[in-house]
Amino acid sequence: MLRDGMSLPAPPPRDDRPVRRQREKGMILEKTTIGSAPHAYLTRTTAHRMWLVSACLVPPVLQSAAGDGWRSLSVALAAVVAALLSEAVLDVGTERRSVADGSAAATALVLALLLPNLINPAAAALGAIFAIVVVKRSFGGLGSNWLNPAVAGWLFIRASWPAAFSAALSRSPLNELGVAVSKGLSDPNGSPLAILKVAGFKASGIDTLVSRSLNDGILSWMGAELPGGYVDLFMSADPGIIADRGALALLLATIILLAHRSMRSAVPGVFLFVLAALVRFGGALPYGGSFGGGDVLFSFLTGGTILGAFLLIADPATGPKSERSVVAIAAVTAAIAYGLRYRGAEQYAAPLAAGVVNAFVPYVRMVESRYLYSRWRHS
Repeated sequence: MLRDGMSLPAPPPRDDRPVRRQREKGMILEKTTIGSAPHAYLTRTTAHRMWLVSACLVPPVLQSAAGDGWRSLSVALAAVVAALLSEAVLDVGTERRSVADGSAAATALVLALLLPNLINPAAAALGAIFAIVVVKRSFGGLGSNWLNPAVAGWLFIRASWPAAFSAALSRSPLNELGVAVSKGLSDPNGSPLAILKVAGFKASGIDTLVSRSLNDGILSWMGAELPGGYVDLFMSADPGIIADRGALALLLATIILLAHRSMRSAVPGVFLFVLAALVRFGGALPYGGSFGGGDVLFSFLTGGTILGAFLLIADPATGPKSERSVVAIAAVTAAIAYGLRYRGAEQYAAPLAAGVVNAFVPYVRMVESRYLYSRWRHS
């Protein structure tokens, strides 16, 4: 029994040094995550980012639709409706509400931008269903799929209806350029626009007016000159994929997405830099030019290059985790895209290269996880 004014002595402090030592040595592994999540460096929610991407991709569709009797809009709407319905059906009976995160809408819009504006909307809908059901959801959903769903849907359409896909692009500038080169047309400077001019493609009145204004104004002070035809690439009225027809709006969309940090900014930078160097060095050869005369701007504004650089290759959900791997993947993708387009006659090389590299990303992630785990254990 304690006397008045006396109390029990305080228990000795708990010695948790062995536990700390075990934790430092990697012996306690509960709730330990190796590697970083795709969007770990961003502060906004996934749903916010996906709906932002979707909102930014609507203007390119509208720009294309304004010049083709709204055919582009029907293609995009068919893809979006099919993707959202597929996602909603797969959510039935589960606690998931994947439709609300916006990933299905973003996937469908990216797919639509990859498609010809004259393709049957039913093909776009079937491609969107394949992208969501087979590629996205069957592998676990957002962030778990081994291939970008939009690229997968695009490849599915090309493989399933090759004749319809080619027919929709038969009068596109890129197709006419390929036909002209196959017939022996060439240009001493290796300019694809010069070959297109000989093949019958003439610059529009807007192109002529804007080019003359720039050449008489700011470009004359710099000692430079903008040839005719480049302005039309920003506002193409010819058949082609929707991304190329809405190039001006797509460029503005990428600026907004970069400002909101909705993508890894280093990826498009590395990809475009490597591609520009390769095109400048050897891009004129297929058109009759010499080394060092490749048309970089034409390469960027055609063939889905901008879309591939900023929305396919830079997609964090289907890319590597570490910064070194991200830079390496971007450079390799650029090299593959150059080879496919200038040595393999593939007009839409950037999206195809993104799909090829995507297929190997799971193996890159596996190597990354083992490397990071090894470093973590020995740190």
